[in-house]
Amino acid sequence: MTQPVLFKQSFLIAVLAVIQAVMPAVVAVASLYATITLLGKVFDRSSEAIVIVAVLCVVLIQPPREVTTQITSARMSAVIDVIFRWLLLLGVLLAVGYVTKSLVEYPRSVFITWAVVTPLALIVVTLLMQEVMHRFLMSAFDSRSAIFAGYNNSSLELARRLTNNPAMRLKVAGFFDDRSPDRLAMEPDAKLVGTLNDLSKYVKENGTDVIFVALPIRHLKRVMNLLDDLRDTTASIYYVPDIFVFD
Repeated sequence: MTQPVLFKQSFLIAVLAVIQAVMPAVVAVASLYATITLLGKVFDRSSEAIVIVAVLCVVLIQPPREVTTQITSARMSAVIDVIFRWLLLLGVLLAVGYVTKSLVEYPRSVFITWAVVTPLALIVVTLLMQEVMHRFLMSAFDSRSAIFAGYNNSSLELARRLTNNPAMRLKVAGFFDDRSPDRLAMEPDAKLVGTLNDLSKYVKENGTDVIFVALPIRHLKRVMNLLDDLRDTTASIYYVPDIFVFD
């Protein structure tokens, strides 16, 4: 029953990607039409400038293709990217228009008004499409469970960062350590699930996806024993040094 759902999500994401690709051209041409109409001019649909604007928008004003960028990209960076690409488009458009004489039919007031108004519309549409794509991409990936072998400043900070970054799709179940909660002086947002001897059984029973080993390197024998107990699991295992520093 899961395959049709995954196919449907993939199809919707592909459709959204196509819409993202053509939307800048649609917005730019619609903005040009509105500018010409409001200034009392005649809109020529067969104009070469319309074709040039549409092609340049499709080529130069595109959303990020990387999935991780689509998920984690900040709004401000998206706004700056749109403005930069729009200025680049105007430069190319002026150069092409000068060579082909395709812009002579439009008064300077039309071009300047369109050049100022259009990026505002592009920013609004870009942010809206980014939010929609972000939601679909987030729903397309299943959340994974993660646990920590060892409780210390490094493992606690990493757990907090994973919790505060939904794009990672990692849900921290808790920590495993042989010391008691009182001795560990655990923070209120940290959960002690069990001892290190309980970890292997927990992983097998709960199907944990990711294990972060945060034991000091001086406890090499204990780390090797833990890895030996986990050799039959399918979980991904990562080592977090106790001297790791987060900026």
